[in-house]
Amino acid sequence: MSDSSIDTASTSMSERNIPWYQHSPLFKDMGDIGHALPVISNNEWPSHDDLMRVLSLKDVRLTSQKALDDSGMGYEAYIAKYNAVPTRPNWHDLFNAIIWHQFPLTKRTFNHLHQQDLELTDRHRSTRRDALTLLDECGVILAISEKKWRAMLTQHQWHEFFWQHRREWGQTIKPFVVGHALYEQAFKPFIGWCAKAVFIDVEDDFFLADRAIQYQVLDQRLSSKLNTLLKPKQLLPLPILAVPEWNETPIEPSYLAQENYFRPARKQSPYIAF
Repeated sequence: MSDSSIDTASTSMSERNIPWYQHSPLFKDMGDIGHALPVISNNEWPSHDDLMRVLSLKDVRLTSQKALDDSGMGYEAYIAKYNAVPTRPNWHDLFNAIIWHQFPLTKRTFNHLHQQDLELTDRHRSTRRDALTLLDECGVILAISEKKWRAMLTQHQWHEFFWQHRREWGQTIKPFVVGHALYEQAFKPFIGWCAKAVFIDVEDDFFLADRAIQYQVLDQRLSSKLNTLLKPKQLLPLPILAVPEWNETPIEPSYLAQENYFRPARKQSPYIAF
């Protein structure tokens, strides 16, 4: 373990004296890394070597922020050249490492597309890079076996999506965090907390598969279609606090009437889910 102590000022974990991974329902769906969670204690950060070992990171390594700073390179260029992810001792970068374990092909494709646009557009940030960053930071994959879910979310039919069909969550739709900043935000949920959602079509038996297999399937399918993500408007807003699988206390229908959170669908410039 490193000497850097975990800064819990942004959370109440130490005060509540509970392991960090019991702090939010989002952490219950971290796939096949249950054995790794105790290594990341409330008191100190794991070293890069410890983190790579418990996460079984084989195709990429973790390195220090100093290595990036000393190189004089940009973040994406550094990853592309050295096959190494600069990782600071904080929650944001720790969760990024976890996502590298869960979605290695997707993370590699994020990096490739960012670097591709950087080489084409020099210093001008493209709309594709904006969209990729949104998904990388606050994205949620919605694995669905029925097309109705896509229509309901695109049209902001919140009552139908979250309440009327709530018992179908886990059976024909299931959420998976792909944006590492969402895990960090889970320590302090707030009204207005939204993810950027993408749909991945799956077969009916997907929902019965082992969690590691589910991640593998989604990683392959998302990475193969990322090159079609060109604009932020292709990502759909998903109010996190209403997701049935991430609610320890079921919401009431009246909760969905808060238009400052559950906004009506746009009449102009509608979302174009990719």
